[in-house]
Amino acid sequence: MVRLCWFISFARSITRILLEKRPIFCYLMSMFKQSILPILACGFVCASESFENQPIGGVSSLMLEGGTLSAEAGHAAIIAKHARSGKQALHLQGGQNQRAKFTFPRALAQDTQLTFWLQRWTARPPFDFRLIAETPGGPVELKKIDRMRVGGYHEQVQVLLPSGTSALTFLCSSDVRGGVLIDDLELLCGPMLLQSASFVNPGAFPLLKRAPINPVMGYKIVTSGSSNPGKIQQLRLQVTPAASVEEVTLRSGSPDGTGFAGSIVYGKAKPSSDGFVTIDCTGALKPGTNWLWVDAKPSTASPVGSTVTFENADLRVAGKSRVPQTSPVTQRIGYLVSVPDEPVGNQPDGAVPRNCVSFRIPGLIRTASGALVGCFDARYIHSGDLCADIDVAVVRSEDGGKTWTSPVVGMDAGPGVANGCGDPCIL
Repeated sequence: MVRLCWFISFARSITRILLEKRPIFCYLMSMFKQSILPILACGFVCASESFENQPIGGVSSLMLEGGTLSAEAGHAAIIAKHARSGKQALHLQGGQNQRAKFTFPRALAQDTQLTFWLQRWTARPPFDFRLIAETPGGPVELKKIDRMRVGGYHEQVQVLLPSGTSALTFLCSSDVRGGVLIDDLELLCGPMLLQSASFVNPGAFPLLKRAPINPVMGYKIVTSGSSNPGKIQQLRLQVTPAASVEEVTLRSGSPDGTGFAGSIVYGKAKPSSDGFVTIDCTGALKPGTNWLWVDAKPSTASPVGSTVTFENADLRVAGKSRVPQTSPVTQRIGYLVSVPDEPVGNQPDGAVPRNCVSFRIPGLIRTASGALVGCFDARYIHSGDLCADIDVAVVRSEDGGKTWTSPVVGMDAGPGVANGCGDPCIL
C-alpha cells in the first residue's frame, strides 16, 4: 500500500512537470523531501549508502541517502580505494576519539535495522570502535569492537536502532596511521522478511561427555527489516543410534559455533525410541543474520569413540518450512577431560581445590600398564600465557579413555603470577 501511494505521488508529479514544463530536478528534490524522507522516518523505505557519489576528500557535511554525515576536520574522509563494493569508502581516520555523525532528517518512528561493513586499517594498537545512538533517553552504545582482523571487510555490524533515534556517532580510537573503513551502509525498515536459510556443517565437532554445549550442526538465517519479527517454530530431525543422545537443544551462537555467551535456548526435546526428535520452539528471529545451532547431549551409556548421525532435518521459521540440510552429519562421541571453572585438587599445603577458568596445552602418554596419563596448563585467572598464575594439572584413565579422574596439581612452582609454570609434556 505504501509503495502504491508513493508510485501515485510520483506519477502525479511527472504529470505536473509535463503540464507546467518546470525543471524535473526541482520536482524530484521536492518529492524526495516531502515523500521519501517522511516515509523513511516512518520505517517503510530502505536506504543504502556506498559512498560512490560523494566527493573525494575530507568530510565536513555530506548529504547521504537517508540523512546527513558530518565530521570535524581531520576526522573522516571519502577515499577512492579499498572499498568493499564499487570504488569508494568512508575512512574514519586514525587518532584518538575520531568521529563522524550521521543525522536523520527526523527521529525514527520505530525500531530500525542498520547494517554496515568495517575494515581495520592497521594492526598497530590501540584499537577501539564504538557505535552510539542518540535517543530521547540519552546516548546508547549499540556496538563496541576492540578486536578485529586487519585487511578486508571481515566485520559486518548489525544493530537495531531504537525508536526515537535521531543520530548515530561512529567513534574510533587507533594508531594515528590507522582508523577504520566503512562501506555498504544500509537502513532496513519495515516488516521483517526472511531472505535466506542455509545449512551449516561445522566439520568435526565431537559430542563430548561433560561438555555444557555440543554444537553438531547449524543454520544461518538471514532477515531484513525489524518490525513483526518472524518466529522460530519447529525443528525436526533423526538421531542414529537413538540411544547415543540424551537430549537435543536448538540455541543461538556465534558464526563458527564456538561462542555461546548469552546464548538463547529456543527449545529442547529427547529423541524417541526410533531416533526422531521434534523440538517445538519459542522465540523470534533478530534483524540481520541469525546463527542457530543444534546442541546434542550424549547419553551416559554412549561409548567413547562411537559415532552418532543427524539427518532429515526440517526447520520451520516465519511460517515456512525450510529443509536446507544437504547431507547427514556424523560426529564422534568423546569425553571432556577438563571443564572450564571446575576445581583442581592436590593444592599445595593441603589448600582447598581451586576453580580454574581455562585448561590449555595438553600432553598424553600411555604407561606400560595401559593407563593413560594426561597433563595440561591449569590457568586459574585467565586463558593467557605466562607470566601468570598457572600450574600443571594431571588426569588419569584406567579404562582406555572412557572415564577420567578429576584434575589435580602435578607441578607447582610457587604462589602468584611470578611463579607460574606451564607448557608441559610427558617423557
